[in-house]
Order: sequence, then C-alpha cells, then structure tokens
Amino acid sequence: MAFMILSLLLHSHLFSILAYQYSLASSRKIAVNCGSNGTSATTDYGEWIGDVPSEFTRSPLLRGSSVSSTVDMADADPVPYRYARISRFQFSYVFQEVSPGQKHIRLHFNPVSYRGFGMYRDLFIVQAGRLTLLGNFSASLTADALGLKYFVKEFWITVEENQTLRLKFSPARSLLHDTYAFVNGIEVIDMPTSLYYTHDNCLGAQFIGHNFHVLLDSSTVLEMVHQLNIQEESISQANSSGMLHSRITRKTNKINFFAWNVPVDVGFRYLVRLHLSEPQNYMEISGIMEFSVLINGKIADTKVDSARRRSHNDIHCYRDYVVMMNGHGQEGKRDLMIAMKTKSGLSDGPLARFEILKLSNLNNSLASLDPLPPSQTLSSRGLWKSILLLVSDHGNAVGSIVVAVGTLTTLVNYKLHKIAEAKWKKQSALTEGLRCFSLDEMQSATDNFSHTPIGRGSFGKVYRGLIDDGQRKVAIKKLTFGSHQGENEFWNEVEALSKLRHANVVSLIGYCYEREEMILVYELMPLGTLAANLFKNNITDNSLSWEQRLRICIGAARGLDYLHTNGVIHRDVKSSNILLDDEFRAKISDFGFAKLGETMQLHSYINTRIVGTNGYLDPDYMRNQRLTKKSDVYSFGVVLFEVLSGKRAVNSRGQDCQPDLISWARGHIRNGDIDKIVEPSLRGKMSLKCLKDFVEISEKCLHDEPKKRPTMVQVVAMLEFLHEEHVAGKSNSKMVQNRVAQDRGTQHLEAPLGSTQPKILKDSTRGAQVCVGGSSSSNEQFMLRPRKQFQRSKALTFPDGPCHHFSKFSIENATENFSDKCLIISNVFYKIYAGSYKSFGRNITIARFKCAQERIPAVCMELEMLSKLYHPNLACIIGYCCGDKGEIFIVYEYAGDNTLLHYLKTSNLSWKIRLFICIGVAQGLDYLHMRTGKTIIHGDVSPSVIFLDEGWCAKVVNFGSILSPSDVHDPALTWQTSLELQNMPPDFTYPTKFTEKSDVYLFGVLLLEVLCPEYLHNHLLLDRIRQAIKKKALGRIIDPYLHGKIEAKSLCEFLEVTFSCLQLEQVDRPPMDRVVSCLDEALWLQCDAEKRSLKDNENQDGFTLDNVYPELHHFASITLQNNQQSGITSSR
Repeated sequence: MAFMILSLLLHSHLFSILAYQYSLASSRKIAVNCGSNGTSATTDYGEWIGDVPSEFTRSPLLRGSSVSSTVDMADADPVPYRYARISRFQFSYVFQEVSPGQKHIRLHFNPVSYRGFGMYRDLFIVQAGRLTLLGNFSASLTADALGLKYFVKEFWITVEENQTLRLKFSPARSLLHDTYAFVNGIEVIDMPTSLYYTHDNCLGAQFIGHNFHVLLDSSTVLEMVHQLNIQEESISQANSSGMLHSRITRKTNKINFFAWNVPVDVGFRYLVRLHLSEPQNYMEISGIMEFSVLINGKIADTKVDSARRRSHNDIHCYRDYVVMMNGHGQEGKRDLMIAMKTKSGLSDGPLARFEILKLSNLNNSLASLDPLPPSQTLSSRGLWKSILLLVSDHGNAVGSIVVAVGTLTTLVNYKLHKIAEAKWKKQSALTEGLRCFSLDEMQSATDNFSHTPIGRGSFGKVYRGLIDDGQRKVAIKKLTFGSHQGENEFWNEVEALSKLRHANVVSLIGYCYEREEMILVYELMPLGTLAANLFKNNITDNSLSWEQRLRICIGAARGLDYLHTNGVIHRDVKSSNILLDDEFRAKISDFGFAKLGETMQLHSYINTRIVGTNGYLDPDYMRNQRLTKKSDVYSFGVVLFEVLSGKRAVNSRGQDCQPDLISWARGHIRNGDIDKIVEPSLRGKMSLKCLKDFVEISEKCLHDEPKKRPTMVQVVAMLEFLHEEHVAGKSNSKMVQNRVAQDRGTQHLEAPLGSTQPKILKDSTRGAQVCVGGSSSSNEQFMLRPRKQFQRSKALTFPDGPCHHFSKFSIENATENFSDKCLIISNVFYKIYAGSYKSFGRNITIARFKCAQERIPAVCMELEMLSKLYHPNLACIIGYCCGDKGEIFIVYEYAGDNTLLHYLKTSNLSWKIRLFICIGVAQGLDYLHMRTGKTIIHGDVSPSVIFLDEGWCAKVVNFGSILSPSDVHDPALTWQTSLELQNMPPDFTYPTKFTEKSDVYLFGVLLLEVLCPEYLHNHLLLDRIRQAIKKKALGRIIDPYLHGKIEAKSLCEFLEVTFSCLQLEQVDRPPMDRVVSCLDEALWLQCDAEKRSLKDNENQDGFTLDNVYPELHHFASITLQNNQQSGITSSR
C-alpha cells in the first residue's frame, strides 16, 4: 500500500479566496467511535459512527482479532473516549470509502484500566501502509507525561490513486508477551489544497544553520507536536476547520514572556510554522515588519514583506523553518527554543501563533521513546536512602523490617524494570526500519506452515510465503521449538541484516516475535541454495556450467568481502548458506552465528566459543578458539572445492571410511591426478590452466596459517581474473596488439582516439565489455586484465625519485607562455593547462594557483607528500613550482586532453562508458580516503577536474589543501565563489572543514550529472530526478542518447547508490569502497543484459524503463534535501 504525506505547498502562488472559506461543514469527514455500535452526535466533533457493522451505518472494515471495552464511569467522558477497540493481537481498520487526496488523521486515546487489560501494559505500533506513525508507543506513559486524562495524536498523509487507507495497530512483541494495542477514536478528514499564503518568492523552508532551503513534499510524514495561540486574533478559519492546529495544547516552559522552550525528541527534523498577525497589531514601516526570528539561538529571519499580503486580507501569511534536533533517539528530549526579537527587545507582536511538526526520518518513521511514568523515576540511590530513613524512623523492629522488605521489593522491581527497559531499547534499535509481522500474518502467508519446507538448517525450517495480499513472494524462516539456536541468535541475525545491505547479501524484510515464536522474513531466492544446485543426486543434465559456478563464487566472495569490510565475521560459511536468485546471483545468508563489532584490522582476533559446521571449520580456529576474518576465508576455500568437485564437504552418510572432501582433494593433488577432482559434467569444459589456477586459489584459502591466507578482496580479484581468462579462452578471442606502457610498475592499455566506431574494453573487475572510442571502423575487442590490488608499500614510492622542483621558465616553455590554446579549464581560483616538457620527453598537465605567501611552505610540504601517492585513477603529481607573488604551479603526469565535463557536453557516451568512468573516479577517491595511511579529502569532486585518457580511464586531479574550505586566505574570495555551492554538501558551512563524506556527497551530484548532462550545474536536479521517478517520467530528464539503452536493473542500482551518497546526514552516506562495489554491480547488470539480449535476439526496440519505477518507488519517498544556494553561480 503506497501512502505519502501531505505536500506542504511552500510557494508564492495566490490561492482562491474560496479555498480559505473552507470549513469543516463542507469537508468530508469520517469519525469512528471505536468499540461502539450505532451513531453518536457531539456539538464540537460532529457525528461519530461505531465500528460494529450495522444496517444503519457504513463502518470501516475491521480486520484481525480484537474486542470492544467500555470505560468505567463512561458517561463522565465525552465521545469518543467511552469505548475502546483493544487487543493483544494485531488489528486494523480499512477505510474503503476514503477518496484519494490529502487527509488529516486524528487518533484519540483514553488510557485507563480496561477489563483484562492493565495500565502501563499498552505498547504498540501504528502504521498507515508501510509508514510508521507511532512506534513502541504507550498511551499510558504519554498521558502521564502530558498530565492529561486523554489526548489526540495528529498526522497528515496523502492517499494515492487506486490505494486504500489502512490503519494497523500491532502490539509490540520485543519485551512483554502481554502487551496490547488500543484506540478510542479515529477521524479521517479531507483537506483542502492549501490553507495559507506564504510571502516569499522561493521554494522550500529555510533550514536553520544551513544556507539552503528544504523542499517538503509527499515523501515526508508529519506529526503535530505542539501548537500555541499567542494572540486571540489567531486565524479564525483554520480554527473552524480544525486543520492545522491541535485542540489539546501541551505545557510550555516560557523563558520569559516573548520566548518559548518546547521539549521535542532528538534525532528528528522539525517544521516550525509561524503565523503572522494582522498589521495593526505590530509596528509597520513601509510595509516591512522589522523583527528577527531566533530558533535555537540562531537567527532564522529578519524581515517580512507585508504589503502584498495586506491586499488579500482573507489569505493568511506564515513563515516556515526546518530545524534539526541532533542526537541519538535514545537520548530522549531537548528543548527547541523560539523567540521574536525587535528593535525594542523581545516581542511577540508580529506573531499570532506557532506550530511545531515533527518530520519523519529516512525510515519513514516518527517513532520515539516513551517517557517513564512518574512512579518509576526514582533512582536506585534514592531508594536506598529511603530504606535507611524508613528504618531509622520506625522504633518497632518488626515494623521496620516489614517496611524495609517492602522497599527492597520496590528496589528489585525497579532494577528489573531498568533491565527490561534497556533490553527493549536495544531491540527497538535493532528492528528500526524492519517490518514487524504478526503471527497471524505469518500463518496466513504460509497456509499455517502446512507446506513442505524449501530449506532446513540449524536455526529451523524455511517456508515459501506470500505477503502484501499475495503480491510479494518471500522466504519465511521459523525457529524450530527447542533448537539449540535460541533467542540470542535470532536477535543477532536481525541486528546483522538490519545494518547490512549489499547485492550479494540476502535482504531481511521483517520479523515476527510473538507467543514465543521467532520468525524471519527474507526476500525469496527462487533457485534455492548453492548446495541444492550442486548436489542434485548426480543428475548432470541440469547441472551448473563452469561459467555459472565461477560467477557464483565471485558473487559469494564479494558478499564476504563486504561483510569483512564492515567488521562482520560470518562464522558459518558453507554452500547451503549461499542462496541463488533467478539469475544465479549468489547471496550470503544465515547470520545467526555472525560476530558483529567495530571494523577490525586484518589479523586481529577475538576469543570465542567454537560454532559453525563440521567440514567447513578452520582448524586454527578449532585449536586456539581465535576467530579472525581468515576463518571465513578457510570455509570459503572448502566451498570452492565443493563447486569444483560436486561433492559435499563431509560425507552425509557418516561413513568413517570415506575421507572428508579436503583430504580427498589434497590426496589427488599430491598424486598429480588433479583432473579427478573435477565433477564429471565439467570435464573438458575448462582449460588445464584455468583448472590449476582455481585449485591454487582454493588451496591458498585453505593454508594452515591464517596470516598466509588471502583476504576476501584478493580472492575476488583472483576469481575475476580467472573468469575473464575462461571467457576469453572459450570465445577463442585473442588479445589485440596494442601499445602497453610501463608506468611506475603498472601496466595499462592505450588505444587511439578519434574514430566514429566504438571499441570494446574489458572491464577491470568483472570482465564486462565496455565501449571506448577507437580509431578504426572495425569492431575490435580490447581486453584489460583486472586491476591488481595495490600494496601500500609499493603505492607510496616512485621509481622516478623525489618530487621535482620546476623553474618558472620551464613551466612557461611547457605551456607556450600560458597560451590559450594550451588552456583546458579556467575559473576564479585556478587554471589547468596541457603542456609538453622536453627534458622529460613527455606531455604533462599543469595547474596554476594563487596562494597567500605565508601558506606556501605548508603547501609545498603537502605537495611533497602527495607526490608519493600513486593510483591509476589519480593524476599523479610529479613536481611543482613556486612563482612570484604567491603563484604555485602543480605539475601532473599527462592526464588527457579533455575533462569529463567536455565529453558530457559534446559527446554521446554509452551507458557502459559512463559507468566505467564513474567506477574509476570512485576508486581514486577510495584510494585517497582509505588506502594511503591517512584520510585525504579532495574537496572539489566535479566533472571539470576529472580527465579522461585514450582508454576512457578517469584521472582525478587533486589540489590538496590549496583550496581547502577552511583555509581560504582571502575572505572576499570565499569558497562559495570558487566552487559550486549549489551542489555542495548540506552539512558544509563555511569555515567548517570537509570530511571524506563531503566528497561522497559531491560524488553523488557527479553521478546525477553523468546521467542527466543537460542539467549540469542545475541545483534542482536532485528534486527533478525524484519527481521524474514519482511521475514515471525518467525519459524526460535523462540524456536522450541513453533512451532505450539502459537496462532497468542497472539504472536502479545506479540511482540507489546515488541517493545513498546524497543523504543529508554524513553518517548515512556510504564509504567509497561500497560505492565502487555498487557501481561495479550496475555495470555488470548492464553488460549481462546486453549479452542476453544479443544472444536471444530480443529488445529490438531497446530497453524499457517500465520496470524501474516499482524498484525505485521507495527511493522517491526518501526525503533528500535540495541544497539550493541563493545568489551562487556555477564555476564548473
């Protein structure tokens, strides 16, 4: 069910006066008196219908198991607080009569003791479709904290076309088994298009503390947190409609008469809406209200133009601001301060009222921690003090003992509560972003687990299931009752898979924890496990081909490398824990035994009990109980021999006379009978060299000494190289004779440019074919060996010796005295030239800067350090020159004649070339961030500093800290002048230092520009992409040359990693090594689709993007920030 929140129309269009005469009487409203039957009428709320169906009322459909309950002394309470719908199981309301459009949802709660349901046991989740309105919510605790008997929670959503509004109430199952959910009343009210007029001629709300605006549209959920009327002249029509204010006002602690502190949850953004009063209520000078708005101590605004609003007295003016309350969700609440400042001091004169609305986080959730009830806020120290006082105050010994025992009981209960609270908080954090299924849903999805399981393991049985009204196939793993893998392992797997996401790691959709049942819900892998495909009772007709097996091994290795990079050791790597999707893509599964922690060094270890599967266990781990990542490498080596031989790691029949797989294989290797290891169906399907190399890789993984085993990233590289050689040998293609240059110990292929026909270049990591420019009209094939992993000791040295110091004269000669014909890039801060240095006998690239005289020594020291770095995707520094008047010239190896910016503007690059270029840039940035022994920030990732050589290899020009945002020496020439702040990271505020995650954001902008070059320098590109996805109109915004040429899954993978890079918070952006992996996956998907299309003679009309939108719908609902900068022009 697709739901989206009300779009806040933050623009300056003038709405019809009729829209503001909109009243509750003219709006459609559904009011449900939950738990009652018949209708009830009230003077202020109107007519309420019961939720029990009758011939006189059209109630919403009630689904699930629930009961109705009556409040004691119900006549004393108004409607709808006399009855309740309540249950310890999930129930939901389906509003079939609700039309599409904007809706105001009001949930009413009266937390009292209902028959069979005690207070403080209500703990539940409220969802609208997949949006979480309330998470682990307790109405009892909330009412106590507010000091209210009953209260309302208000939300704004949009019901989309062909969708049904469904409100689901689910008791939380993470702590207490007798928790319950309830609700007393539900209102669903149609909203007019807009209620107010905003004065400014700009899009979005000002983001406090940042120099850009935030666009809030239907991708964000809103909850009313606080509303305060300051003047009695508050907006009458909004009051009459009951739309944008709360009928119940929370307590507010005023600092003084004109400033307010409002406690709000940390970890969320908030929309602060200030409603302005009529002109006669404040000082007006030439139509300008002169006042300042302060939010959290920062000036948010200074002036408001009232002249335009005055001519439309029926249209009310407001101002919107967005503020981030930083902090972790477990920290509770902090005060949000709002103040008005005028020339005469603080004054509320211009302000009629204000509202504060919480904005959902990236998980589409508004959930926050509940407050503790007042009775449970006493500390343990206070309890002990109470015991001593009580005992000392009682003269009677027996009485004192009784009192002491009673108080000790209270202390024990308090301690147990704190333990349970800590456990609940931990489990709430683990399950954030996952769907919580009820046991009824799981039983319905699997036909009460009556069908034959599709898999088994130590954890339990795996069943095929259907969720979302039968629209989605899933795999459902149910813990076997009494299994040795208990609750700890269950939550361990939830924690692992909730944090990890990779193309080669199985995705966890949700979980069920109810009535002592523990169930996990995964994406379905149609082809089952690798083991099931390898061991098919010797049926060879449908056995996996050698190429398929190599690709499966590469995928599994990539998944393990991703886990190790993120500090996870799997501990149970085996063929039955490697799943295959419908395209034979491998995905690592079963994380019940996984060891999670901070990212560890390659050879660090932890002492732990031995777990895993016999036949796959690392002997060193078994001897010493020292777990390292190399333990997973050993297990993977066993899997490699299973893939080659088609035999199980251990004899399933338990015959002692049969040796295990590794002993059997090593025996044949020692005897020189290597061919006897190969499964019969594979014999003759691979070259002898390919076989020997595969065996060598497997044996390296199985080395007795863990330190001598390769890392998983090395295993990936070796397997990819092997796969490429196999494909090349199978097609009998030969390497084309080309000029191979030896440069600093690294070989690379050079091919001439200038042809009208493309060439094909083998991708460096997947063996995928990549189109490149060529000089001949023939269809030539170029093959490039995979890039070898750079050893740090070699990467930091130059055979050419130390950094060269050039003279100004030699620089002038190389550039023909800085001739315009040598000029490649020019902007405010630097110019880049192509030059030729005859003494070196080579072409060079030269960057020219102006630098403050006092900074030159530090800059020169940094250039000396940077000159020692080498990576094939970086323009390597070979020297520099200090000129007159603070001029500095950086001399690079020849990087190419033109930049990516030039090619995006003038050339039709294929999708594969663009991906190949982006991968190169990402690898260069990853090297700077992670592979040099220290973090090096680029700071200006843009198409204008990315050069392309003859083979489309990207060369990133790095300036070091010469243009560091925090070190710009001339305040008049700020960083905003130098770089394009329209697309700068939203976390950047001058003079704050950049981080590597700032580079990641800039790289995300670069990816968008590669896809949509017609929108270069357009600061609204991100929002245009989101809107195009929502409207299913990507074809209108991407490069027209790419129409019909991009495979849908490749584009999905590309946009997914792009949006990840563009997250507002730095912590949510991925590291560059993960970006490289995702882009490489996108390239592989494109190449694989083209290969299949060519083979099957399909897609004569090209690829279609119809399949993109279902996959990307959830990305369009993520609130990505539009970092628009006023008055800043692009220099790219």
